[in-house]
Amino acid sequence: MCVFWLVLCAFSVDNQTAEKPLALQAFEQARQAIAFADVHWSQCLPLRESNTEEWHVRSLIARDEVAVMILGTPSGITAWREDKTPILNSPPAFLKEDDGWWDYRMDQTDVYRYEGHPSTLSLANVHSMGMTPFISLGHPPEEAIEDMLSKRCGPVRYREEVVDGLHRVEAQCENEDTRFVWYIDPDLGWNATRAEYWYGDSLQYETLTEYEEINGVFFPVSSAHINADGDMYALQTVHEAEVNTPELPRDLVPEHIGIETGMFVFVQNNPEVKTQHNYVGDGKTLPAKEFWEKVRKGEIELGPKTQADLAGRPVPHSVPDPKEVRRQIEELRKRTFQERALDEWEKYTLAFIRRHELDDEQQQKAMQILRMCQLERDHYLRGKRRKLEAAEAEVKNAADQRARQQAEEKIQTLRAPIGRIFENKLKPRLDRLLTRAQRKQAAQTSQPSAPGD
Repeated sequence: MCVFWLVLCAFSVDNQTAEKPLALQAFEQARQAIAFADVHWSQCLPLRESNTEEWHVRSLIARDEVAVMILGTPSGITAWREDKTPILNSPPAFLKEDDGWWDYRMDQTDVYRYEGHPSTLSLANVHSMGMTPFISLGHPPEEAIEDMLSKRCGPVRYREEVVDGLHRVEAQCENEDTRFVWYIDPDLGWNATRAEYWYGDSLQYETLTEYEEINGVFFPVSSAHINADGDMYALQTVHEAEVNTPELPRDLVPEHIGIETGMFVFVQNNPEVKTQHNYVGDGKTLPAKEFWEKVRKGEIELGPKTQADLAGRPVPHSVPDPKEVRRQIEELRKRTFQERALDEWEKYTLAFIRRHELDDEQQQKAMQILRMCQLERDHYLRGKRRKLEAAEAEVKNAADQRARQQAEEKIQTLRAPIGRIFENKLKPRLDRLLTRAQRKQAAQTSQPSAPGD
């Protein structure tokens, strides 16, 4: 890493290349360093004829996951109808995950879960603020510039030079009339203070961005968007930001946008709308019949919003505290872990420890190996959870033996990598812990006794 920065500091050329310049790569990496964040920000469009108030937003970032809660204007407007009349209250909230997204109105008890790749959902990625000359917040930092260039340029050639201590990077488009320019400041963690869009010799749009150092990284706190007439047509302002602190959530769950136990979840996998579910917590749902049976038995407690709705009272809404949500989810996961029976991998490891009479140090290493393999397994299962649930439902609802067999084969295919982790990682790594004496003892124990012994 040090070598990279040294090379970059000494780098100053003025020749064209198809390779992305190091300074532009460093700009993207600087933004990717904002891994976890809780940001209150706003956007104002002063040239709009209708509402010129600031629109306030609460954004959460946890690496590739993004949660957005649109708080609206100071006068309470959260959206506009087609007839240009304002919508008050009912603030919308969205959560983007690896395998889909959640859509929720924060004063209601209905939730929509859309399955599939969330690339079709454009959420405001606030840590991409100011990366392009346009109001472009719908992509993570590593995709923001690439998406803009691919849509407007096609192939590009780059030029980089150092001007007054700033790295000026120019992307010349294939049609030669369109070009984009960034001014990147090494003293601001290799962030761009200006991004420009030129057509011919005319500057069409530019974005000017100010930064503040927060917890060791430079965060964009104000981006002014200027048109060809020199008028500011948009301003994005960060009011508060917490970045990369240990207390921020490491993964996002529906609770972070106000979804609670008991809410009605309509799971949609286009174009089919699946049976209504109910939310149980930590991203999990149950079919309605099964859910309410557990409520009747006292196994599930409804959240306050659902209780209010069932009682005919107004549904309260408030912006969740991400740290409190993280604490509650960790307690839920810990409780679920403690209440569950040992899985087969734990049983195998504990039996291995007893059988070979491992000492304390070996036992500690054995449990560490188990935990690493479990984490790898759980990471895989997290990504395939929706597909496994769908396949299990197919088995349960199969109309005939052939459909059941096909669904079971689908489950076996999805679970095959788990077996490989067990056979190729857990078992051989535990075996390597054994001393020569323990191996010899194990071989003797496994040999059949001679007749007459």
